[in-house]
Amino acid sequence: DAYFELVYSHEVLEHVPTEVVPAALAELVRVSLGRLFFTISLRLAGKDDPAAPHLHVTVKPRGWWDDQMADLGCTPDLDLLGYLWRDDRARHDDHEAWMPYQSGTPSPTLL
Repeated sequence: DAYFELVYSHEVLEHVPTEVVPAALAELVRVSLGRLFFTISLRLAGKDDPAAPHLHVTVKPRGWWDDQMADLGCTPDLDLLGYLWRDDRARHDDHEAWMPYQSGTPSPTLL
């Protein structure tokens, strides 16, 4: 419990079945000291055939993911997002997929 200063997941959670997402997120929050950062695709994979099983099995809008995290007591971490965006080189077209959250009072040493 509360072990990692930052829990990071890059392009993984969209591959988790929707019915398992709440438990997966709860586990990530459990092991976090307070800061979590995810990149989650909000669309089907480029190779997904609409008639076939999808690679991205949980394609939901940003608000759905925010609601899932809010149910776990987490809020968007705007300080972390601002830190990451302090340099224009960090900005890109997929910024909507950047999802920083905080639970409780995160450790200030990260920033």
